[in-house]
Amino acid sequence: MLSQNYDFHLNFQGLREEKGMTQKEFADFLGIATGAVGGYENRTRTPNTKQLLNICKRCNVSADYLLGLEE
Repeated sequence: MLSQNYDFHLNFQGLREEKGMTQKEFADFLGIATGAVGGYENRTRTPNTKQLLNICKRCNVSADYLLGLEE
């Protein structure tokens, strides 16, 4: 079970920063709302399974990486 301190928000923000994108650009890239990107980064929102899979596919990373279960 994941604790409340899982690393999704840090890993998600890191992906955006690696791509050199603003939150709006990253939202457009992922096909989600800009507010969702901000919410994911500041831990006020979490993606549902479908959104998580979309992020993984678009960014070519595993869900385990995004959730902080692997480096």
